[in-house]
Amino acid sequence: MPLPSRQRLISIKMKRISIYLTLVCILGIFYVYNCQAKNRALLIGISNYSPDYNWTTISGTNDVDLIKGELKDFSIKELKNEHATYKNIVKEFERLIQQSKPSDIVYVHFSGHGQPVEDYDGDEADGWDEAFVPYDAGDKYIAGQYEGDKHFVDDTLNGLLERLRLKLGPSGYLYVVIDACHAGEQYRGEEDDDEAPVRGSIVGISKNDKHFVAKLNNVKHYPITQEKAKSNIVMMEACRSYQVNREIKKDDKFYGPLSYSVYTVLKNTPMQSDPKWFLNIEKAFNQLRPAGSSQRMVIESTMTPSEK
Repeated sequence: MPLPSRQRLISIKMKRISIYLTLVCILGIFYVYNCQAKNRALLIGISNYSPDYNWTTISGTNDVDLIKGELKDFSIKELKNEHATYKNIVKEFERLIQQSKPSDIVYVHFSGHGQPVEDYDGDEADGWDEAFVPYDAGDKYIAGQYEGDKHFVDDTLNGLLERLRLKLGPSGYLYVVIDACHAGEQYRGEEDDDEAPVRGSIVGISKNDKHFVAKLNNVKHYPITQEKAKSNIVMMEACRSYQVNREIKKDDKFYGPLSYSVYTVLKNTPMQSDPKWFLNIEKAFNQLRPAGSSQRMVIESTMTPSEK
């Protein structure tokens, strides 16, 4: 039997209210899910480089495998070996910038070779840019064949990091680890373990046939000015500009010394629990180096004072 007109109207209204409340709940859950702070990580590790060039085999992928296990509650994107091309690195940075929101914690990790590249825009006092070497980057300048276009230079990195800091805002945090050798130096053979691979090349990429000469610089802490609209940032690098970055051996595997130091600290202090977790890494790093080693890491940060 059909419902009386009044009861039918009440029934229709109740159904509408039920649908409305359901939509409100769904939108509320969606809002909370998308607006709460998230932890994101981009891990880049290269062990085997393109056979088109003469890069030595190192252990960058070991670092990624080690670190990712300690990034609990992080959304992780990995780029390893042939997937870590220049194009893919830039693509994943753009994706990271697009996805990041205010108050997020973002961790970016590079493990691979490093190399100096001749500075063509005049913003480097020593005439050389520092560069991470993607999978498909050449090891020397050859006119018409490889002219440095696949090197991930610091100018490119800094531009992407500044955009990312703006997305994260003043309540966000950005941590960047570079376990590569950006330069190299004149000394060799001071390490106890001569079989330990070295990450990087002292031969710079230069179209003008310039020879890279590393300059001594003992500064280990560089302050970065904090700007109101941007997140805090911490950049950790595995060696000073005039030093080589030599891998270490643990449990029959080679790792970057900075990566292993990050791993040991994160086991006890997750970065989401303490914004200054990184301050323990330098101590862990120094304890890893063989007796007599002068290799020292460098920290650039908005959260530490200038030191020497």
